[in-house]
Amino acid sequence: MAPSMVFLVVLLVSATLISTASAATYKVGDSTGWVIPDTATFFDEWSAKQTFVVGDKLIFTYSTGHNVYEVSSTDATACDSSNPLAIYASANPTVTLSTAGTHSFICEVLGHCVLGMKMSVDVGNQPPLTNSTASPAKPLSPTESPFTSPPAPPPPSSAFSLQSSAAFAFAAASAVSVNWIIYYVV
Repeated sequence: MAPSMVFLVVLLVSATLISTASAATYKVGDSTGWVIPDTATFFDEWSAKQTFVVGDKLIFTYSTGHNVYEVSSTDATACDSSNPLAIYASANPTVTLSTAGTHSFICEVLGHCVLGMKMSVDVGNQPPLTNSTASPAKPLSPTESPFTSPPAPPPPSSAFSLQSSAAFAFAAASAVSVNWIIYYVV
């Protein structure tokens, strides 16, 4: 494989890994938003369907008359806002999940928590970039070599050139994304 093609493959793989490792943003309650729900368990049911990891963000969208308090799990169960861990007083706050573990949120407005404006989310550590479900490698016998000869390259054709052009265009677009991500992080 030509050096420029190797560079493109490495660039493409790097861009994929960087985008996989970036944090997700969740709108709490999806289209319902942070409101008094139809059922008292709505938000816990919603959060149970998500997989949260450190670095993810929660956006609480609501109209006036609500707020967001982060409290202990015990205080969330009891709808007790007297010992908040954090108070998000601005409208429609974004909360970054910065630690693993259980994070609990309530609306502190009188009666709202009891009516179901409470939620606990379980946050895991950042997942590894490798596929943890992959089967282990088969041990080699003493006569087997870990190295194999690469297959013969395909004959040149216009289809191959078209594929190379498409791969180059995709890699160039990925490079722009990687530069933007690096600029954004720095």
